[in-house]
Amino acid sequence: MDLATGAELGRLTPDDAVLAVAFAPDGSTVVCCAADDTTRMFEAQGGAQLWPAPDEIDDQVTAPSCVAFDPRGRWIVVGGSDGFARVLDAGTGVEKCRAPKLTPGAPDPGFGAVTHVAFSPNGRLAASASIDAVVRLFDLDGKELYAVTTDEREVLTMTFSPDGSRLGVGCFDRALVIDNGTSGGG
Repeated sequence: MDLATGAELGRLTPDDAVLAVAFAPDGSTVVCCAADDTTRMFEAQGGAQLWPAPDEIDDQVTAPSCVAFDPRGRWIVVGGSDGFARVLDAGTGVEKCRAPKLTPGAPDPGFGAVTHVAFSPNGRLAASASIDAVVRLFDLDGKELYAVTTDEREVLTMTFSPDGSRLGVGCFDRALVIDNGTSGGG
C-alpha cells in the first residue's frame, strides 16, 4: 500500500493465509511466510514472485511463522513450527543453515515451535525464540552460541540492542535482557 494514498502497489499471492512478512532493507523485495508451508520472495512493486518457482515448492512441512532480513538484505532467518530457525539466501531462497543442529542418529528431541526470529545489527548472528521459552543465539553457519531457557511461559517478542551486545526478550510475565556472550557486540 502507498502510505500517502492508500493505493495498492502490488498483491502477493501465496496459496494460503500469510503469517509473517518482512521487507528487505532497501525495500525492493518482501518475503512472506504462509500457512501453506511456504516461504516466498516477491518484488515489492508489482508483486511478482521471485522464488521459489512453482515447480520448486517442496512439500516439507516447516510451517514458517516468523521472518527477518539481515541488515544488509543478503540473508533471511525463518522460524517454523518444526522447531528450527533456517537461514536462507535472500536472492535464491536456498537454505544456508539451520539451528539448532541435530545430532546424527539421535532421537528427535521435539523442539518447540519457533515464534520469533531476529538478526543482530551487524548481521553476523541470529536469534530465535520458541514456544517452549528457549532462546537460541547462533551464527550464519548454524553454530549455536547458546540456548537459554527463560523459565517463563512463552516468549512473545525479542530484539537486539542497537550495538548488538544484548538481546531483549519479552515474555508472558516479564521482560528479560540477555548478554549475547560475544565481545564487541553481535
